[in-house]
Formats: sequence, C-alpha cells, structure tokens
Amino acid sequence: MTRPPQQYEWDVYLLGVRQVSGPHNTRDYQKLTGIKDIRKITGRGLRDSKMLWEALPKPGKGQTLLPANSYGCLLPEAVTKDHALEIKDTLERSGIIVEVR
Repeated sequence: MTRPPQQYEWDVYLLGVRQVSGPHNTRDYQKLTGIKDIRKITGRGLRDSKMLWEALPKPGKGQTLLPANSYGCLLPEAVTKDHALEIKDTLERSGIIVEVR
C-alpha cells in the first residue's frame, strides 16, 4: 500500500468577509485593517489592496459567500503550510474568511 504524496505547497483563498465583534467592530475600522493586512501580505499597493477588499462578498449586502469549491481571490501562490496558516490567522483577525488548500 502506497502513501499519498505529502503536500509541500499550499494556496490561500479569500472567500468573503464576516462581521467581527470586539472593541473596534465598526465597518470602517474592519475595512482599514483588512486593506492594511492584504497590502502587507501581498506586497501590492494601496489601490490594488482596496480593489481586492471591495471584491470580497460582505454580509448584509445581499451577497453570498463564495462556495468552498470556487476559486476565490488567491493570495501568494504556493507557500509553505506554516506561512499559509500565518496568513490565515492574520486575515481572520480582520474578519476575512480564508481557506487554505
């Protein structure tokens, strides 16, 4: 019996935005931290990061989250598992729903 090959490269997909709770739960604060985190992770400029944030489905606007089998916005391709989980933790604190595959 053979083992399946071990996965060394992981992809990070952005599926949408959820409402965060806490001391800074305003939409504007969430938007600013989300754009800042996307910019830091992707290395893109402010304009590109804002466009990526605006493209994500948001709650309460009649938008549904992207299904798990669809291709959401892909962040740095082919990263290590540790780096992918670090990216996921960072973005989830900003209220972004992330899937690592």
